[in-house]
Amino acid sequence: MNAIITQTNNAFSERKYSSGRNVVYVKSPLDKVADDFFHEHKIYNLDFKCHTWNKVCRIVTQQHTTALKQLFPDATSIKFSAKAGCSCGCSPGYLVKTEPSKHGCDHWVTVEATAQEIDHVSSRIHGLIEMLECEIQDKTPVTV
Repeated sequence: MNAIITQTNNAFSERKYSSGRNVVYVKSPLDKVADDFFHEHKIYNLDFKCHTWNKVCRIVTQQHTTALKQLFPDATSIKFSAKAGCSCGCSPGYLVKTEPSKHGCDHWVTVEATAQEIDHVSSRIHGLIEMLECEIQDKTPVTV
């Protein structure tokens, strides 16, 4: 997997960037694989917190984190945050910490994946269908 910075915004005047904190927004074909699973299995209709969906998101996040480690080799930590860019959750991304002496900034990154990498992630995600079915069955109220 390969990651490319497509845009950078140096916002040194804002306090949140003063201690080596970078916010990285990722665009990736792996997101489409996860989104397709979400829509195909109607996760949006579930009235409970879906652990299978959380696992799908973790699979994609792990792949993104691996790509970002190559792009930011001096990073001390890389963590996904649903509220990376805004406290309301409208801007999910990755918080990449570097040395405190370095100023942070916003980065927009495109993660490129080969067809084999996409197929591998897709097969891992589709391997969770049985888990999802069991989870739905356990959460479905029994009517007598």
